[in-house]
Amino acid sequence: MMAAAPGQATQADAPDSGLVVTSGPEISAQDADTQGLQIARSLSTDSGPTSREIVKSSRRNAIPLLGAVRVPTSGLSAGQEAWYAADVYLEVFTGAFRDSDAPVPPGATAPEGRYLILVTDAHLGRVTSLATGPDRPSEQQLQSVGAPQQMG
Repeated sequence: MMAAAPGQATQADAPDSGLVVTSGPEISAQDADTQGLQIARSLSTDSGPTSREIVKSSRRNAIPLLGAVRVPTSGLSAGQEAWYAADVYLEVFTGAFRDSDAPVPPGATAPEGRYLILVTDAHLGRVTSLATGPDRPSEQQLQSVGAPQQMG
C-alpha cells in the first residue's frame, strides 16, 4: 500500500472490501476541530456549539460512541480490519443541532439533538461519520478510547 499525504487515500489491500484505507501524515486535533466547528455551526439551530471535546482513537473504538452502531468483531477482510484500525478524531459538540441532510422517510423531520458527534479521519482530514441526538458519550466512555481534550 502506498503512503498518502493528508487529503489523499490509498485503496485497501483487500479489493473486495470496497473500503479506502488511509495512511501517511495525520492532521492535528486543532485542524480536526477547525473543520468540525464549521460543520457544527452549519448544523446549529441556535447561536452555535456551547462546548466541544475531542479525542483521538481508532475507528473501531470511536464508531460505537455514535450510538446504536455495532462494529463486527470477526469475519473481516484485511482491508476492513485496516479501515477499523485507522486513526480518527471523535468530537462531541454541545448545543442544538439539526441534520437537514440526513435521509429520512417522507413526512419525517430531520434528526435533531442537543449533541453532535463527528468522526474525522486523521489522514484524510474529512468527516466520515456524524450523529446528532439527545445523548452523548459519557466522560468514562471518551476516556476509554483516548485522552479527551476540551477545545475552544
